[in-house]
Amino acid sequence: MLVIVIRVLGFVAVMGVALRLLPRESIGLWYGMMSLAAVAAGVEFGFSATIARRAGYYWAGAGRVPALGLSGLEASPDGPNIGALEGLVIEARRVFRFLSALFLAVSIAMACGWIWMLPPAQRVTPELLAALGLLIAGGAVNLSGMFWTSLLTGLQKVRDAFAYLAAGFVTGYVITLLGLWLGTGLVAMAAGLVAQSMLARALARRQVLAWLRAQPAATPVRTNWRTFWPTTWRAGVAQAASYLLLPLMPLLVTTYSLKEAASFGLGLQATLMLETLASSWIAVKWPQFASLRAMRKLTEVRRIAGQRLALSMLTFVTCAAGVPMLAAAVFAQIGSRTPFVTNAVWAGLAVAGGIDLFVGAHCGLIQTGNRVSHLRAFIATGVINLCAAPLLAMSYGTAGVLASVIVSQLLINVWWLPRVAWRQLADLPAPEGTTP
Repeated sequence: MLVIVIRVLGFVAVMGVALRLLPRESIGLWYGMMSLAAVAAGVEFGFSATIARRAGYYWAGAGRVPALGLSGLEASPDGPNIGALEGLVIEARRVFRFLSALFLAVSIAMACGWIWMLPPAQRVTPELLAALGLLIAGGAVNLSGMFWTSLLTGLQKVRDAFAYLAAGFVTGYVITLLGLWLGTGLVAMAAGLVAQSMLARALARRQVLAWLRAQPAATPVRTNWRTFWPTTWRAGVAQAASYLLLPLMPLLVTTYSLKEAASFGLGLQATLMLETLASSWIAVKWPQFASLRAMRKLTEVRRIAGQRLALSMLTFVTCAAGVPMLAAAVFAQIGSRTPFVTNAVWAGLAVAGGIDLFVGAHCGLIQTGNRVSHLRAFIATGVINLCAAPLLAMSYGTAGVLASVIVSQLLINVWWLPRVAWRQLADLPAPEGTTP
């Protein structure tokens, strides 16, 4: 929970300074860049989550892990499968170097398209190009080492992984504040964001390698990425489809109003931070759930998951209710040049965020069983929103964008995915059409 507190306090400090110093259009551009980077990160294709689960299975002593599901998987009483973990590290390094190059290519292509679609009145300045270039180049470097944090959580070192994230946040916020004070604007924002991830991944890498060196010597069991590709490509497509919902929306708003995109981006970032805070109750248990499912302890998974999901939803609702009053007080105090979203827009964002949290928690439960049963539902939801959001935005603006996101989720994901997740945890056949 410490990392969440640091993230929230740092966000308030950084954005307080940025909102005071930067014009509203620059804030809008920043959220457009962040949205672009988030969508481009979809090329990671869910490999990091797959690697975290694999590490959890091997930590529980598993030998061969099925391509899909956990049928035939047995945990060993002799402890972690060190050879398999060594092999997983070797293959992860190779895969993520390729993904980093792919991210670079996709990001550059998307950045060119986004710049071309910006409102005609917006000048393309050297500051904008420098910040965008730093965000893309830094993102590529960070993606090449993204798997280290996943490996650390798979080794049940969740507390350490969160401590490293906290250290990264502190470092990034200091760099951003210093850069803003020096007048580097958007470049400072990009530099701080890149530094956050870079430090956390470096610290995770050091601990994973130290842990492996401390284990009994074992011959690495070479793992080929094709062995977990059946799960990964499904998770990757589902992840890409999820980016067609809330993460893509600031990019859409920038195409018709940078000023509105600035406020919308602030509201969305607050929503996503509340999601992260609330989801931490259950997210910290994903590695444990994977190991428990490998040991066939489904009753324990159901008990913990139910309690943690309830805590997550209660936390989100409670915090979301207090945001408008807190935002009004903070923005008045700092003299922000960019207003927060209206109460009506915040209500829409809170509903969309709560639904996203609820759906995401059930997707996480499904994936701890080495399945991606939510794939088709996510694709359908993403396509519906991608078609509807631009059309509704032309007539209703931001309200239309939010309505599209909410209704798209309600049509399928909100009722279908919980049914699938809990049936799998009850060791019952999943509803027809959900396998794999």
